[in-house]
Amino acid sequence: MVSRRKSAASKSNIKKAQAVWEMMSPEHRVTMRRKSEPVLKKMGRKAKEAVEGIKEKMPGD
Repeated sequence: MVSRRKSAASKSNIKKAQAVWEMMSPEHRVTMRRKSEPVLKKMGRKAKEAVEGIKEKMPGD
């Protein structure tokens, strides 16, 4: 039950992240990506795959 709620929350967070990303400048995007990499290593494979999917959709660099 907890995991289901968590996944729903992460989906909405991903949508928010995409919206924020679209407003960001390219320079900011590069720094964000650098900051997110160590966090992704902690989060594990599923989270990484989700983020990779977002990165492919993202415009820029």
